Amino acid sequence: MSSFSRRAERLDAVASGFAIAVHHRTCCRRDDAMGRAEHHLLDAADAVVTDFDSLTEQRDEFAAILRSMTEAVVVTARAAK
Repeated sequence: MSSFSRRAERLDAVASGFAIAVHHRTCCRRDDAMGRAEHHLLDAADAVVTDFDSLTEQRDEFAAILRSMTEAVVVTARAAK
């Protein structure tokens, strides 16, 4: 299998699922357009995984706070984005 084919398959893995691609960090070359694209997609995958982990942690903390409350909680409006 050619180097180009292997790199194309890795890019396909990134596009298919970030969780799979994050483990291929050692394979990036940045000396051509394909390598730069691969590097940027892997960086994006890392960012998505980091954000997902952070949001999961925040959700769990919020759920724990709500479970431990003895008072009622009233939601009056949607939070600003």
